[in-house]
Amino acid sequence: MARFTPSISVVTVMDASEGRRLHERGVDVFERHACAALYTLIAAAGGSPAAAIRPGLRLHEDIGVDSLEMAGLLVDIENHFGVVVTSERLEHIHTVGELASTVQQLLQSRTR
Repeated sequence: MARFTPSISVVTVMDASEGRRLHERGVDVFERHACAALYTLIAAAGGSPAAAIRPGLRLHEDIGVDSLEMAGLLVDIENHFGVVVTSERLEHIHTVGELASTVQQLLQSRTR
């Protein structure tokens, strides 16, 4: 199977205070940019186009992220977002949506 090799151009996530101001106006741009950046990282790890990444897709079975690629993805998440997905949390993450929710929770707890 041919693997897609994306060029990684991750969306720059604005600082949390800017995200809060936009959220107060009813536009959660911070969350959308963070989600787009995460999808780009997941796509790169699994060798898929970012446009194909959806919340219900399973990381291993549907996208093909193996254990080594998952380790790299977690490092990329830490480098980009400044949050650490622990092995305890990782045990409960099977889909893109679950990973996105976990990263969102970690980002929210970091900005409080």
